[in-house]
Amino acid sequence: MAEERVSEVSIAEEVVRTIAAIAASEIEGLSTLPGSVAEQVVSIFGGRGKGVETEVSDGHVKISLRVAVRYGPPLHELARRI
Repeated sequence: MAEERVSEVSIAEEVVRTIAAIAASEIEGLSTLPGSVAEQVVSIFGGRGKGVETEVSDGHVKISLRVAVRYGPPLHELARRI
């Protein structure tokens, strides 16, 4: 009988913040996340991302984004895309 292997993957919160910031930057209708380009680069390489907060507990991730919205798009549609 084949032996079943159980493995666990752990992802650092900094990685989750970086992925969330990159994903948010690709949403049409949002401006750049608050903070300078230098701060965003620092956040990618291990610093705390400005405008992105994460909380990991009990196998769940909560992501909070502070975004700047361009004038024009309906907010409810933009919120759904985020």
